[in-house]
Amino acid sequence: GTSYTSAIYDWLVANAAAKKMEIVIGLGDMTNDDTEAEWLLAQKEIKKLDGVVPYVLNRGNPPHDRTGTFNTYFGPGTTYTAQVDGTMTAGAYENAYKLLTVGTTDYLILMLDWGPTDPVLQWAGNVISQYPNHRVIITTHA
Repeated sequence: GTSYTSAIYDWLVANAAAKKMEIVIGLGDMTNDDTEAEWLLAQKEIKKLDGVVPYVLNRGNPPHDRTGTFNTYFGPGTTYTAQVDGTMTAGAYENAYKLLTVGTTDYLILMLDWGPTDPVLQWAGNVISQYPNHRVIITTHA
């Protein structure tokens, strides 16, 4: 419910500095039924992290998080795009990556769509080859 969701993000914001959080990684199923009200709530809560701690997101499986709806609420014109360093397809954020340095260690975080297809995996491999000195974290809801 609303209070549970709000409590999670409020805790992250309140504890990001003290816990030395470097990034928050969402793993999908941001909604239960892919409704506008659920997406608006997810967007409102996740935006609390803006300027506090970097974050990346994965789209969950249907019927929870449909691709078009995910990109409506976390695609072009939203604050989420500032969290992402590259995408497989311009304007679509279900397959994306983020670069992050923690101390002296460079990371490449790949956020792959639910049920990554062969073209998605090929794209991910190409991105990985562009950053041979980065440690790689691959996330997906699948």
